[in-house]
Amino acid sequence: MKIFLLSFILACTACIVILFTLNKYGITWDEPIYFFKGDTYLSWIMNPKYSNMENFWKASSNDIHPPLRKLLAATTRELLFNRLHILDVTRAYRISTLLFVFSGIFALTYYAGLRYGFMTGLFLRYWSIVDTSSVLFS
Repeated sequence: MKIFLLSFILACTACIVILFTLNKYGITWDEPIYFFKGDTYLSWIMNPKYSNMENFWKASSNDIHPPLRKLLAATTRELLFNRLHILDVTRAYRISTLLFVFSGIFALTYYAGLRYGFMTGLFLRYWSIVDTSSVLFS
């Protein structure tokens, strides 16, 4: 239980650090493509019609990743930017990344803590904070 709680606290701490620095990252070359595709997926999900399904879900050369990440980004943009007006559009898209960051850091530190001892899990978590680019944009 101690390792679970400490892993949870460490994952939350990492997410808070990333949350406060989301506006410090520049736009990457593929983000506009993913934002557009995510918006396309979300627009079909909000108004599904089988007859025009291929227009929304048709694969293109820009679809090198599965749609879940893009769809989550579009969902958080819809909620936090369009409906609640809490965040600007870029941060609203990127906030969904915290789901992956939290689950990845939590699972890594919890597993390493159970298998190798908590200090190893702490080291792995520390490295993910030092090298945020590999955690945030991988």
